[in-house]
Amino acid sequence: NSTNISNTANNTNTNNLTQNTIATSSNASKDDYFTKSKLERDTMYSQMLETYEKVLNSGNSLETQKQTATQEITKINQTKNSIMICENLIKTKGFENVIIFVNGESISVIVGIEELKQEVYEANMQLPELDLVTFTWGNASELDQKRGIFAIKPSGVDYDKLRPEDMVLIDLEGKKVEGRYNPSSDTQTHLELYLAFSQIGGIVHTHSAYATSWAQAGRSIPCYGTTHADYIYGEVPCVRNLTQGEIDDAYEKNTGLLIVSEFRRMGKDPAAVPAVLCKNHGPFTWGKNAHEAVHNAVVLEEVAKMAYRTELINFRVQPAPQELQNKHYSRKHGIGAYYGQRPIAGQKD
Repeated sequence: NSTNISNTANNTNTNNLTQNTIATSSNASKDDYFTKSKLERDTMYSQMLETYEKVLNSGNSLETQKQTATQEITKINQTKNSIMICENLIKTKGFENVIIFVNGESISVIVGIEELKQEVYEANMQLPELDLVTFTWGNASELDQKRGIFAIKPSGVDYDKLRPEDMVLIDLEGKKVEGRYNPSSDTQTHLELYLAFSQIGGIVHTHSAYATSWAQAGRSIPCYGTTHADYIYGEVPCVRNLTQGEIDDAYEKNTGLLIVSEFRRMGKDPAAVPAVLCKNHGPFTWGKNAHEAVHNAVVLEEVAKMAYRTELINFRVQPAPQELQNKHYSRKHGIGAYYGQRPIAGQKD
């Protein structure tokens, strides 16, 4: 009935609802799927109503047949109305494309979320290609802020076996929304960063060799030159170890909370410093999306390598002059930035 349909649409964990993801190659084909499916569903209901209307209008129909037809017409109209209400409700949660099918006691809700999984899959596949991870030592995620859901790599799955549909969807309460695998073991760290840093929409964690070496040494990476300053304002901080209690209580969650609290304590802007080292662990980077977070992971690894070599050549080296750091960062970031080309109207960055 109407109440059951509404309750099911609001609870994606009920036994009666199956939430599916439609994998399509483009926005056009995705939109075509939803348009075509709704047309077919509505045509089916129209044909059913037409059949029962004929029963009502036929002089040959028995009274019991007319009563049954009236009841079925009422049920169909109630179902159609409930579907419309539920689809509109789901759209208010940020899902632009949604369709609900009712088949007896079974209700299926299909929403268009394949783009997010595809983006995160591609970001994760870049990590081994760019020599940022070995085996399964890393993960990438991206947040859909409108929907309040982020996609992340599944835990411990080899990169050569990953598929876009394997990406796990997590809500901002840390609950798994969809996915046959367990999410990355670092999911709670990603979650805390998303909750605290509203500017970021993508996160990457690796154990890339040079950045991880600085983390294991417990050292922040100083800004020794303009390559570093172009992308990261000031040093890349290395935060402290977690305490025994923090490790035992909620290790991954507390890792995220520590990063957040240390950035706030140091007065660092996560948009200007899109990277951090966790002592004796490794680096996290972030950006406006997963692709930019991967980009920043490459930058971090390169500046970590340069800083290491710089200290080998001159162990008394000092950070680059602050005025030089300021100039190089400001010419690529902020209101007065002038590096590169201005985007064409209507064109993405």
